[in-house]
Parts: sequence; C-alpha cells; structure tokens
Amino acid sequence: MTNKILLAVLCIGLAACQTNQVRTSNPMAEESKDHGDFVAFGLQGVDFEYAARRAVDQFLESGWFQRQPDREWVVMMGEVVNDTTFNIDTASMTSRMKQYLVRTGRFAFTAAVGQEATRTVQDYRQLKKSRL
Repeated sequence: MTNKILLAVLCIGLAACQTNQVRTSNPMAEESKDHGDFVAFGLQGVDFEYAARRAVDQFLESGWFQRQPDREWVVMMGEVVNDTTFNIDTASMTSRMKQYLVRTGRFAFTAAVGQEATRTVQDYRQLKKSRL
C-alpha cells in the first residue's frame, strides 16, 4: 500500500516538473517578464490593437476596396455593440480602427451625424440644464 502511495506521489511530482510552453496566435503579444514562457489568457490592450489592425488590413485588401483606388471616403461610425460574453471595450477598438483608417489618407471621419453627434447634443443639453 505504501509503495502505491509513494509511486503516486512520485508520478504527480514528476508531472508537476513538466514545462509546457504557452503559445499565442497574436504576434504582438509579449511574454511575461516573471514567467518566461507564460502569456496571459485574458484579453489585453495588445489583443485589441492586433484585432483592430487585422480588421482594417483585411478591409483594405478586400476586392471591393481595391476596385475604388482613387476615392476618398467620409465615414460616420455609430455605436458598436459588444454582442459576446466577453468584456470587450468596443470604444477603444473602434477608436484604434479609426486611427488606422485615417493614417491611410483615404478616410475622414465625421461627428456631424450618428452616435457621436447624438452624444454631443445630449452633453450640451445636460450642461445647459446644470447650474455651472
């Protein structure tokens, strides 16, 4: 009986010494400074940066966009809703996507219509009612 317990403890001890390298599909992710091969499994800012850049790159490489080579676009972006179970900061992601699109020189964004205009009007009305 003691041999079986000793053998079980030895097996568990050897299994605990096993190191598995954690990999990520995000080439921009950095490895942890404390734990060499460990990469966090939660969503981090670098993940949003990567997702925003990939989405914009895929759009710019699309056949539809390639057929419009000399056009400049004025874009109105409404509110983006997170329809997942993950806690995703959609405002941060869309802000990064806007930055990438503007840097191409082919896009300009407007707040004259859409969600940003509505938010501006709401802020104005709230300030007008306040005693500031």
